[in-house]
Amino acid sequence: MARKSALKILCQVEEAQAFANLALDQALRGNKMARQDRAFVTELVYGTVKMQLQLDYLLDYVSSRPMAKLSAPIRNTLRLGLYQALYLRVPESAAVHQSVELAKGYGHKGVVGFVNGVLRNVLRRKESIAWPDPKTEPVEHLAVR
Repeated sequence: MARKSALKILCQVEEAQAFANLALDQALRGNKMARQDRAFVTELVYGTVKMQLQLDYLLDYVSSRPMAKLSAPIRNTLRLGLYQALYLRVPESAAVHQSVELAKGYGHKGVVGFVNGVLRNVLRRKESIAWPDPKTEPVEHLAVR
């Protein structure tokens, strides 16, 4: 429930250019989620938005499809899963599994396999990612790091 709420909020932010704080407040107002779940949704939304450039860089690095060509729900599902695996204490396997479960509601079987493969590929290769060189690409380096 928390991840699904966070995904809906992130899609609002991206598709409707909503402000994250306002979309989050509106989604949580009147919602009967437990306090812990509300805190988790808040962390997922703000953390994913904050780290979006880096998450997109990592996802584009390993993906056969550019992030920009994916639908907003699938793009944000990938971001959410990767954010959880890299920055929260969510085990990688749980982050991938929950992302796959989210993707099932937004695409066909191939999309589900794509989400699983991309997330596992990033997590497998995270130590060998070629980041932009700070000497030759200082702006891009600062943006994604």
